[in-house]
Amino acid sequence: MRPDIPEELERLLLGMLDKEPERRLDASQVYEALLPWVYRQAAANTTQAEFDPGQPFRRPFGGPPKRVMSAVYAPTKIVPVPGDAEEVAAPAPLTDQEADQVSDVAARLAQDGKFAPAADLLADAINRAEDTVLHDDLVFSLAQVKFLAGAHRQAADHFEEAGVAYAARYGAEEEQARLCGNFAAQCRVALGESTAAIEAFHAYTVNEPDPADAEAVDRYLDALVNLTRLQAARERFSEAVAAAEELREAARRLRGPDAPELSDVDGFVARLGRFTGRASTSPAPQQTSPGV
Repeated sequence: MRPDIPEELERLLLGMLDKEPERRLDASQVYEALLPWVYRQAAANTTQAEFDPGQPFRRPFGGPPKRVMSAVYAPTKIVPVPGDAEEVAAPAPLTDQEADQVSDVAARLAQDGKFAPAADLLADAINRAEDTVLHDDLVFSLAQVKFLAGAHRQAADHFEEAGVAYAARYGAEEEQARLCGNFAAQCRVALGESTAAIEAFHAYTVNEPDPADAEAVDRYLDALVNLTRLQAARERFSEAVAAAEELREAARRLRGPDAPELSDVDGFVARLGRFTGRASTSPAPQQTSPGV
């Protein structure tokens, strides 16, 4: 479109637009490449001694310098980079030992509240992880850091990615895969996505945990509590009562007839009965707690 544009300027523009960020010219190179054109303009203009685009920043109150411009100037030579230039060497694959070290350091950083450095460290390790087991474990660790940092959208995506990978490798009933689903559901709650959270908690509570695994039992019962709360918050009182009764039966099976959750659940079901016309099937508790 502009055949009068010098070839040097065209090469400069192409260098600035290179698809590979590493090969693009930086600001200083562009400045040095353009400066000869400024000097040529100055040589043809007798009213001003220098046209330096950086002058307002170097001498904001000085005005044009009074010196005589040098007649000799050695511009920066722009060397076009061929398209098939050798790429930067790829980083070495991550080893098991390095993965363990990265996980330990990231955990310490997260404990100190330094979530951004921890996430960056894990993301770099994930990019180097060629072993799928290492990759998935690091993604899970990154999801935990994002969760602690309050970045629930990113955390949910990472938990779901890791959960799919664990389920494909070990089966959907494997505890690590289910743990990812539980965390992803909590992220959806934090994001205010109640429908997605209900679906995720429903999927998590399909399989009961091993009664001997106290932590897994706690997570399972907490998931049922969240289901009850979410259904009640959406004014789906019948579904909320059903979820509460399921929670009550699960607490009895997994923690025995004296489980502390039972009185809370019974009180909650009794309060919901005012909206549904249903009464609790268990004796009314003598004292209820607003905790549920």
